Amino acid sequence: MDAIGKGDHEKIVQNYFQELIKFKKKVCSYKELHQYEKLYQEYQGRGHYIPLVDEQVDTDAILSNLYLVQAKKRWLNDLYFKLKKMKRLPDFSRDLKNLQRKINENLVFKYQHEVKNEYTPQMVKALKKNVTELKNIFRKLEKKAFYLFNFGYPVNHFAHRFEYEKYKELEGPENKKKANKIFVKRKIYEDGAFHPQQTGTDKFLRTALDTVKLELFHLDGFIHEDLRYDLEWIIEQLDELNKKGKQYFLVRIKAWKEKIEDSLKFYNQIAIQTNPNKNVTRKYASAQYKATQDIKNFVLDKFIEVYKYWADKDELMRKLFVLDTILLNEVGAVDPEGLEREEIIKVVMNRKSHSEYSLLDPKQDLYEFLYGDINTKKYPWLNILFRKGEFSFTYFFIPAVTNVFCPPMTKWSKNLREDNLLRSLKYLTQNLVPEDQKALRYFSRASMVGRVNMAKVWVNYRAIVEKLGREVEEGTDRLDKHLKKGQFRYFYSFNRGGKVYRVLEIDEQKYVYLREGTTSHYYVYRDPQLFRFFEEISN
Repeated sequence: MDAIGKGDHEKIVQNYFQELIKFKKKVCSYKELHQYEKLYQEYQGRGHYIPLVDEQVDTDAILSNLYLVQAKKRWLNDLYFKLKKMKRLPDFSRDLKNLQRKINENLVFKYQHEVKNEYTPQMVKALKKNVTELKNIFRKLEKKAFYLFNFGYPVNHFAHRFEYEKYKELEGPENKKKANKIFVKRKIYEDGAFHPQQTGTDKFLRTALDTVKLELFHLDGFIHEDLRYDLEWIIEQLDELNKKGKQYFLVRIKAWKEKIEDSLKFYNQIAIQTNPNKNVTRKYASAQYKATQDIKNFVLDKFIEVYKYWADKDELMRKLFVLDTILLNEVGAVDPEGLEREEIIKVVMNRKSHSEYSLLDPKQDLYEFLYGDINTKKYPWLNILFRKGEFSFTYFFIPAVTNVFCPPMTKWSKNLREDNLLRSLKYLTQNLVPEDQKALRYFSRASMVGRVNMAKVWVNYRAIVEKLGREVEEGTDRLDKHLKKGQFRYFYSFNRGGKVYRVLEIDEQKYVYLREGTTSHYYVYRDPQLFRFFEEISN
């Protein structure tokens, strides 16, 4: 990495903000924000995904999945009328409590085995009974909360994602067609109920229930951390929803049902060539394609402006803009300690010397428009930001993309930015990326639809052992007392640097615990479900 020399960091940050204001005045206007919103609405259309290949509607991808839309329509009709006939919804609060109790019981067995090295025949028998009871309680939940489970339940979202990843980056129309078929299927299964006057759906809950069911099906012993994490998140969600009445869900299921009925009608019109309204349908499909191209080109034009603006500025300002933009949009305020943000700074710095991430190749949209006008090889940091497919907020169909060319300047965002910039300067000026940190990728499993574990998808990468947060210096006597009395929950252990660390929960707060001789050490827990980092596997 190239060190840039030390300086007055606060003064540098002040200079950066002055440059950022100039940048925003030049490339951003309310008129353009409004234009993006208008283009986005046109792109959304009736809200139905249209697969394309070689600038044509991929009817094969639609036809191959049309039976699923038909089945989903029947499923939603049955679900709606079943709910409508019920006087009231079943209460499953006791089942949630029993489920939590069985999870805690399993964790005790896990602690006795992994920490105390106990594994007696009696424990094996008790553990087997615990797993059976855990599954039985979940089956009761399936029956009582049937209206919260997914179409096709249980859906293997990982299998769909893994298959899609195989084809999405491969060249050629046939590979594009294969990717389209899988993606249309994913859109059908990765769905949820919604309120017609509100934004968002409950697809994260429904898809998480899919994955939990499949994981529970294979559970035959100690509960692993991903499953525990998902189960307890689901318990929390279901506990809130259990308080809602029948009407709450009827409204949402009805809106969902009507949306799928419209989807089926729409896809039939596009896919079936003998449809008497095929000319109207082709016209609509053409309009949808145009809307897609319009918003894509609009964002691309803005990216070109942004790229050229920062390419013409001081290298330090350019680096700060890239790190500022990535940290604000990728992490936001979910990392108050700032340690994960620093890890992402290191990831960006590592990518600078890796051609896969720091160069724009001819397949990249920006390359074609910048080629001959600007030598992109001179600007690896900008390439890291704009390389297609690396950061979700740079996708044209994600509204947060406007933050790239219209950076928010609220008090909250400015305060967060200032902290991010100071942390960035610490690494840029002192070249602080350690030799043992080779991370090039990261993901948040907690925010993945279906709780997909990308560690199983990225076959050429391996997860880096989780790191410690800052050591807790106050209140450790209280923590020791709880530990001595057995007033804690044990989750799992991990080995780092030859030392075994335990992840515990005391007073509903998670800690990483290390015992060295007669001394106890407690560290702030850095949740790998929120950020998990990966290094490339050497050939």
